[in-house]
Amino acid sequence: MSENKKIKLSEKDQVVIGTHSGTFHADEALAVGLLRSLDQYKSSKLIRTRDPDRLAECDIVVDVGGDYDHPKHRYDHHQRGFEETYSSDHSIKLSSAGLVYKHFGADIISNYLNLPKEDPQVSVLVLKLYDFFIQAIDGVDNGIFRYEAFDENNKDPLKVNFKPKYHSGTSLSDRVSHLNPAWNEPNTPETFDAQFEKASTLATSEFFSRLDYYFKAWLPCRDIVLKSLTDRFNNEAQDPQGRVLIFQTHCPWKDHLYGLEKTIVDSSSKLPLYVIYPDESKNWRIQCIPKIIDSFESRMPLPDRWRGLRDDELSKTIEVPNSIFVHGTGFIGGNKTFEGVLEMAKKALLDIAQE
Repeated sequence: MSENKKIKLSEKDQVVIGTHSGTFHADEALAVGLLRSLDQYKSSKLIRTRDPDRLAECDIVVDVGGDYDHPKHRYDHHQRGFEETYSSDHSIKLSSAGLVYKHFGADIISNYLNLPKEDPQVSVLVLKLYDFFIQAIDGVDNGIFRYEAFDENNKDPLKVNFKPKYHSGTSLSDRVSHLNPAWNEPNTPETFDAQFEKASTLATSEFFSRLDYYFKAWLPCRDIVLKSLTDRFNNEAQDPQGRVLIFQTHCPWKDHLYGLEKTIVDSSSKLPLYVIYPDESKNWRIQCIPKIIDSFESRMPLPDRWRGLRDDELSKTIEVPNSIFVHGTGFIGGNKTFEGVLEMAKKALLDIAQE
């Protein structure tokens, strides 16, 4: 509903969501869409205005009004002194999307998946969706630079200037921004409102598409990683220190491993070093676990003399038949059989012991 069409509170027959008029961004587009996914806001009206009197008539207001007050359902983040984050473990200041998600995220996810809000899967997914979807919206809207240089041996940030090698205009925030009317197109309130609806639909559909993936594909992998961690002292690798994890299927294990390690790996135990799993071509891989997620530095690379070798040369050098390759950096290798890749893991551990 555009700014020049006023309603009176006494005339409302639906819940009313308010946000600002004019140029829109991904945070309020997503915030409105997420609210509309809930039963209490599904049939709500939307008012886009900066008129304080009209905003006061709304049942819930996002990204405008200069107030953050959850009991009153006011979710702005532009006011002086606002420093709210998602939790004490997060440092990125919230946008209107993050504020709505912080207070309604569990309801949104449990409602969509038709699960009780107390289901443990819901809490895992709520945090995952914040960390890997909502938080980026918060960071961009608040102008927070994504990258921070640091030394892995020193957790303090380094003061370094970065210069991008290329420009990217394909993020969700960029694509929502590009839905705003161009400078030489009609800039009427009705045009902005119509484009905002497209933006809200885009942002919300991507959120729920990501939720579908995490629930159907990512979350089941968690149980696989958990089992491999708990079985690592008694699996086929027969390593008393439990340094080899074995998966019978390929799955996105990195996303789960580091979090699960914090909860179930005893401080006196050795961290696992290698992961064994089948690849898409039914061969087997041995992959070194990175020191931190997305790092190119492994906890323990495969032996130097193996690196860059392939096929017969590799098989003869390491005395393991059916070997396929070891990457030049030593972070991953392959064998045609489970028995072969298991032997590669055992020899890699033996090489460590001999250093």
